[in-house]
Amino acid sequence: MRLRRLTPMVALMLTLLAPLAYSHHSFMSFFNLIKGVDSQWRLTAVLSQSGVTTQLQHTGPETDTTDTEETTTSEISMERQLTEYLDSTIEISLDGKRVILTPESVDLGNHETRVIFVLQGAPSEFNLLEASIRSFADDKNHHNILTLVQGSKRNRQILSARNNFSASIEVGSYRDTE
Repeated sequence: MRLRRLTPMVALMLTLLAPLAYSHHSFMSFFNLIKGVDSQWRLTAVLSQSGVTTQLQHTGPETDTTDTEETTTSEISMERQLTEYLDSTIEISLDGKRVILTPESVDLGNHETRVIFVLQGAPSEFNLLEASIRSFADDKNHHNILTLVQGSKRNRQILSARNNFSASIEVGSYRDTE
């Protein structure tokens, strides 16, 4: 008998809390620096779509998507806006030399967005990675997780307001094991 009275209450709570549940937390973004098989270093940003949407609403013009053509234009505009925003909030230096981020691909998902940048001018080997990733830093509780992947080794740094969204990683020379 008691269970019958609780069931509507639980259903109501789940209904009210559902909009707050995301499959990806908007207060965390992931940035993975990986050397590809083509020997190019790439930075992959893995972002929550809700965080991206919120940020772009604050930094850019509103877009109206009423038909397919406008939706496509809006998606292209959003991709451009996002890559420009990320490019303006990310600085990476390898052995003291700043590298240029060139957008390679953008995948706007329903829950997760991925943006891949090629690091132009990145040396094949380096000893020191210096990164400042201030993307989404307007939220004082936001954390950017930077991971340098070297073969099976990973060096992960948490960038937050505590460290001014910056980190230096001494990695030793990166050498191919082939």
